[in-house]
Amino acid sequence: MDHVPLPRNPVHSPVKIPLFCTDKYEATSFLDYLGQGGMTSAYVVSLSKSADSLDTLNALLQYWGYFGIMSEIFGRPMIINDFTTICAEDGEKCVTTSLLPSFVDEWIRSSQCLNDHEMLHKLDQMEECVSEIQRILMEIYVESGDVVNKRLLLSMAVLIEHLDAAKLLVFRRNDREELGQELISRLKPTAGIIQGMEFVAERMLSDGWCPREVWTISKHASCAHLYDISNLERPGQDKDHSLLGCTSKICRAYQIKRNEYRRRQATTDCSCPDVHASQQELLGILSEEGTPIPVIVPSGLQQQDPNQKTVQLVSTNIESEYIAISHVWSDGLGNEHENAIPRCQFERLCNLVTELCGGCPKPFWLDTLCFPLGPPDAYKLAMVRMRSTYEDAYKVLVLNNYLLSQAQTRLDENEIVTRIRCSPWSRRLWTLQEGALASSLAFQFSDTWVDLSRFTRKRYERLEVPGHEFFSSSWDYIYELRAIEWDIDGEGLTQKSKSTRTTGLYNIHGAKQALGFRSTSVQEDEALCLSALLEIDTEKVLSGTTDEKMKTIWANLLSLPQSVIFWTDPKLKIPGYRWASSTFLNGSPPSSPAYSPHVPWAELTDKGVMVTYPGILLSGAQRPLQKSFQFQNESGSCFQVVCLEDQSGKWIEANVDTIDPWPPNAAPGSKLAIIAPKILDAAYEPIAILVLVEDIDDVAIRVRWLYSAAIVRVEGTEEEDVIKHVNNDRKSGALAQVSSSEAWDRTTEWTEAAERKAKGTKELDPGVKSLVDTYHHLASMPHDELEFLCSCQAQWIMRGQTTKPDQVWCVD
Repeated sequence: MDHVPLPRNPVHSPVKIPLFCTDKYEATSFLDYLGQGGMTSAYVVSLSKSADSLDTLNALLQYWGYFGIMSEIFGRPMIINDFTTICAEDGEKCVTTSLLPSFVDEWIRSSQCLNDHEMLHKLDQMEECVSEIQRILMEIYVESGDVVNKRLLLSMAVLIEHLDAAKLLVFRRNDREELGQELISRLKPTAGIIQGMEFVAERMLSDGWCPREVWTISKHASCAHLYDISNLERPGQDKDHSLLGCTSKICRAYQIKRNEYRRRQATTDCSCPDVHASQQELLGILSEEGTPIPVIVPSGLQQQDPNQKTVQLVSTNIESEYIAISHVWSDGLGNEHENAIPRCQFERLCNLVTELCGGCPKPFWLDTLCFPLGPPDAYKLAMVRMRSTYEDAYKVLVLNNYLLSQAQTRLDENEIVTRIRCSPWSRRLWTLQEGALASSLAFQFSDTWVDLSRFTRKRYERLEVPGHEFFSSSWDYIYELRAIEWDIDGEGLTQKSKSTRTTGLYNIHGAKQALGFRSTSVQEDEALCLSALLEIDTEKVLSGTTDEKMKTIWANLLSLPQSVIFWTDPKLKIPGYRWASSTFLNGSPPSSPAYSPHVPWAELTDKGVMVTYPGILLSGAQRPLQKSFQFQNESGSCFQVVCLEDQSGKWIEANVDTIDPWPPNAAPGSKLAIIAPKILDAAYEPIAILVLVEDIDDVAIRVRWLYSAAIVRVEGTEEEDVIKHVNNDRKSGALAQVSSSEAWDRTTEWTEAAERKAKGTKELDPGVKSLVDTYHHLASMPHDELEFLCSCQAQWIMRGQTTKPDQVWCVD
């Protein structure tokens, strides 16, 4: 994979992709290749079942799925020797892609003369080829597991990503407005080969990366970018994530435990005393007229107390231009007990600020010195002004040990943005607002600092360059963090004026996306940070429990998208707000349906949130409820509902068979219902919620949020199941006229089909996995037990009454 750029000093040698095939690719058509060779997809899958035929399988996949797809896209036979080199280590032949960029350049040039119809045909052709490869690989995975060479899968995934990114340049015109609307709508990323990430992810975990870091990066990065990141030395070399109990859901390495905080000197051999900030002076400045904050005069130490030196503080009423320091507390620059830092650290900060200001130092703000720990009045004033502290700063300077260990002048721009993206600073809660609100944001490296504004503009410009997918997620992160600074309009990228930069910086949807991959040591800080991002009066959020603070956030939103009821986060336990997320930290991206500012807003009431969605009223539910249950609607269609997450945001374990969604005070005979984003007309609806019906009146159906859920249609000519036969004779309860062996065969077919459907997504949905596990259990039953189960099914399959499409719900 020679075409993929690597960091300056990669921690690994380039991955060697073995050459499994040797013949020149001469097939006339990619899609007809198997048939022309007398092969079928079933034959290809069969090669995965024996260890003796795996080399044949790898050779076939490389010949057809790697060199073949290049031949089809580039319109010429690929000479395999052009992509072959001899490995210096062992003398074996391996794949080289040093010529791939020249083929892509020629493809771009030769395609400029195509009209829209020809372009659409080429797009269809490319998508069909990729889909066929994906289908075969998925069938192999479902049938035999991880048997395909992982390096081969990585090479195939990176190739498809590169071709997919290049198509944006191939199928464009110099004048964007000339593109046909159908063509524009088709220029979207093609789903890649998800198994291609396994080799790199496993290597990163072996190198000691945090599972949460790997999961977070892989959610957004291309295979090529993940491969590049895996060649960086990991952040936090002193952290052992396995001993700290980190998982794919949470990283604990940078959490601060009370009374266990370790402060650090500027150098390991220093033992200098602290310098302090006077609590009385801090309160005095914060109490001045207006909204001033206290800032520090560089090198201005005073000896007011014979036992300690204090910093010289000045009000921003006097010195309006200052530098705000942003840092990660786990780097050792904080202090839990007093406003003090080691003198060596103070002198280091003075030097960095002086350099940042071109030799003419400005006052600076550091939370450890300038944010008073007491008395309560001073703490409250400082907290209310946190937003303006960073928003009004001349510059915000980021200090992080991971970046401070690198010389910026030795790194290219791609490595700079990638290291910023991977730094612990990018994963902490408070640093989000510190970076997003800054009018100018600079990152300090070991030799100098870099201004991020130069990168936000280049991210937009990079989309016109082949190979932009190599670092796309890092550039996207930089751009999204600094979206405050830029507008995209018909004329391109323009810089906002300072007066408009913070207007509508975040909505609740954007805040959830931004916080999903971040964490904090103090849970209640989340609401405080959100108040700054969402322009909510922080003073309203200062009192109350953690849940009450989050309730205040929800209650003070200017606009609320209806789709929040489908978000799969832990929920508040406060009546009227049991639909609302209690936290976004360490979460997942917002669930579909996708956020749109054009969708009508939800209405918040003291009883719950009013939304308009279609749904199903269920009758016949038995207590306890099966975790995976069925219902039949008025037209006879059958659906399987799988409950996924409860109100605590936890996945229901696979070994749990039944749940009891009814609250202790639920009225006898309370019904359940399902709310979905759209009418159930698809084979699979991954986003829905199960609710308890509490009341029905002329205005709305009033319900309580219980579980997130997924819904699968369980009928059809190819995936017909036992449940449908039972429902054919529901009233009598008699077993449908189907033999046990036929039931066995149909259940097995459905199991395999459900697995294929589930494995076709980027990440296996735990809810669908639960469904698959359930039907594996059915398929493994002896025939007489399965027949007995079928006879019992008729007693508890529920009936579903479809509501009107614009049904109003009041969700608590």
